[in-house]
Amino acid sequence: MPHADGRPVSLWWYRSTTSPPFDDTPTSDSLAVIEMYLYQSARGRALPLDFREQLLKCLQDLNRPVKLSPRRERYWTIPAYELARGINPKTLCKRMRQLEKIAKRLFPGRVPAYREDRGPITEDEKAEMRREIFLQDIKAIADKHGITPARVGQICRDLKLAKRTARQTEATDPAPPGGFDSEEPF
Repeated sequence: MPHADGRPVSLWWYRSTTSPPFDDTPTSDSLAVIEMYLYQSARGRALPLDFREQLLKCLQDLNRPVKLSPRRERYWTIPAYELARGINPKTLCKRMRQLEKIAKRLFPGRVPAYREDRGPITEDEKAEMRREIFLQDIKAIADKHGITPARVGQICRDLKLAKRTARQTEATDPAPPGGFDSEEPF
């Protein structure tokens, strides 16, 4: 899907001042992350002369909504933006990951909970998730433990399969209606 409802989640650190509309001048914090990335990228080699401008243009385009129709605005996804602009596959994705790593180091207090680096999940936490899978929604379990819903699905894969097969057998073998005896005449 080339467009998404919201900005890419890895751009939590990138903010622009929008004093006049669509003036996408990055804030000083965003510029600090970009400058650190450029410093790290330039180690041992020369970057192209317009590399900084290209990077800023990509960030501004990904941060700005695209008008698809008069009433509908969406945001670019990073892989679709790469494809549309002719950038080598996964190059921009790698740059965004590196920029986010730098932002996490520079501003650890501003990292959203859903983007924090979480350590390994303990066996006790996995067991708790497996107990909760039948009681709660996967998204609620993911929010509680600070991981993605996809990771909860991986941990509880066997239980989800059992739940699905039980639901399918209930649908194919309906219980006879209760409340009357089939032996007695009407």
